[in-house]
Amino acid sequence: MPPTGDPTKSSEWEKFGPGAIVKRDSQSYEQRAQFLIGKKGVADAQSPDAISPVYFFKRKLISGSNFDASGGYTLPGVADIQASASKTKDKEVEVELGNVYKSQPLGLGELNQILAKKAGSIYAGTRTNVRREKSDVVAAVYYTDGITYTFHEKSSTAGSVKVDVTSADISAELKAKGVSDINGSVHVPTKVFLGYEPVTDVKNVIPR
Repeated sequence: MPPTGDPTKSSEWEKFGPGAIVKRDSQSYEQRAQFLIGKKGVADAQSPDAISPVYFFKRKLISGSNFDASGGYTLPGVADIQASASKTKDKEVEVELGNVYKSQPLGLGELNQILAKKAGSIYAGTRTNVRREKSDVVAAVYYTDGITYTFHEKSSTAGSVKVDVTSADISAELKAKGVSDINGSVHVPTKVFLGYEPVTDVKNVIPR
């Protein structure tokens, strides 16, 4: 499973937060945020001044085996907990997000100016990937303070049947602390990045 990043760790903001350059397909980072926005920029991204609650973010999502958040990274443990929920292929997991937050320490105009100034120092392969839209420069990042999973197994007669999976069934796969059972669902209080907004129109900023 590709990494998603832990918002409680400064080192993960370097890889997945504003200013980082990440690959779209593999969800891994190509260049750390500090290169573009410096240590202060990375610290500012984690400051309460740059973080705001998001109320319009989609809170409930239904997934088959290829569930992804709607912005960037794959939510952690989905494949593993699906395997715990059912041995059949016909299974779904309902994901309910906790509180969602957005961090954007710099405006797009300021980031574009930084990119134009430092473009020549970006790794050649990374620069090409960004221009070809295979990689993104992260402008803003979203994260949640918890996720609740509810498991369903498809039925030919009833459409979908809830499967009771306990925290003990999946805690080993998620490797998370504080996992708890809530009315047949499993709540994981771990903070995790959900996705990002990329800097747009970078081809006009970054030279060939």
